Amino acid sequence: MIPAPPSADAGARPWPVLAVALFASVAAAMAQFTVPPLMPLLAAEFGVDPAAAGGLMSVFSLTGLALALPAGLIVRRSGPLAVGLVALGSVVVGSALGALAHDFGVLLLSRAVQGVGVGLIAVVAPALIAAVFPPDARGIPMGIWATWAPLAGVLMFNFAGPIAGTYGWRGAWWFVAGAAAVAAVVFLLVVRGLPRTEAGRSADAPPPSSAALRPGPLWTLAATFAIWCLGFAALNTFLPTYLVEVHGYDLGAAASVTSLVLVAFIVGSPLAGVLSDRIGSRRLVFTAAILLLAVAWPVVFAVDPAALPAVLIAIGLVVGAVPPTVFAAAPELVGDPRLAPMAMAVVMVGQNGGQVVGPPLFGATLSATGWGTAALVLAGVTALGAATGWLTRAR
Repeated sequence: MIPAPPSADAGARPWPVLAVALFASVAAAMAQFTVPPLMPLLAAEFGVDPAAAGGLMSVFSLTGLALALPAGLIVRRSGPLAVGLVALGSVVVGSALGALAHDFGVLLLSRAVQGVGVGLIAVVAPALIAAVFPPDARGIPMGIWATWAPLAGVLMFNFAGPIAGTYGWRGAWWFVAGAAAVAAVVFLLVVRGLPRTEAGRSADAPPPSSAALRPGPLWTLAATFAIWCLGFAALNTFLPTYLVEVHGYDLGAAASVTSLVLVAFIVGSPLAGVLSDRIGSRRLVFTAAILLLAVAWPVVFAVDPAALPAVLIAIGLVVGAVPPTVFAAAPELVGDPRLAPMAMAVVMVGQNGGQVVGPPLFGATLSATGWGTAALVLAGVTALGAATGWLTRAR
């Protein structure tokens, strides 16, 4: 059993809070990952090209981008319980709408509704964690929570195909709706018992939200994360299609191989959190990881298929170092823990901005040039992230 560290409040229950934050985040993020493993089916049914199919990922993130800063304000004012329930409810409604869609425009709209939920939960969950864990012990819990997206990806890359084989692609959307509904019940049971101060809402006069919005290292950190997310979103979106079209994989095998990146991510992320706590530097860890990724992207689209699983595992271990160190650095850069929701909101601007641009940029480059050139473009953009990462003043 992991002992509970001291927290900001005597009544804190940090590890149960972390567990429910992770569960809620995974349930929400599964909505995001329904598209990549089923993209060939969706493209065929709705008659769209790779760039338009990539838009199913971008509209999801575009909603999160528009919502990110308002989400920080909403969490500060309404508290994580109400906002968390609205987030999970949005995922349920959006998933049900998508399952019933017979028009590509309706499917796009359903993705936007789902994106509202993920955009909100992405601010609520780390703000809860920052509220119940002290600064010098946040690397590990943030590293654990940072596995939310890859955990969701692993689940959907491995189960969406079988579900679609039995119930059609709409079955995957109903599966996500059910998971989000269960998560909402668990979230209600755990978070409603938190004292107000643990939820980041102190009786003392809070600092103004604008303190987190001023130009400075927090925005440089957000830009770094945006560039990283751009590349990672493009890879996850199009790698299954690459394996099907170029190497002749069937849809299920392509999704399973792609999920190796996310499985390794789940291992690497907590380890990176431990490392950054131990060496006292977030910047060194995420900058080195992004630089290695810039080198690795072209390898994925050039390596022999027999070696690809090993390459993807190695990439996943490195990829896992970025989110936990960025998430841990953001509250530290604003200082006051009551500004943690706004700090995470700024980081989410970067995350969603990168995810908005990544898939359609890669899809358009792919359509114009081919897989190899598109991979080189991805590598060059990622290298910029290493440069901006080094310019941050994150400890």
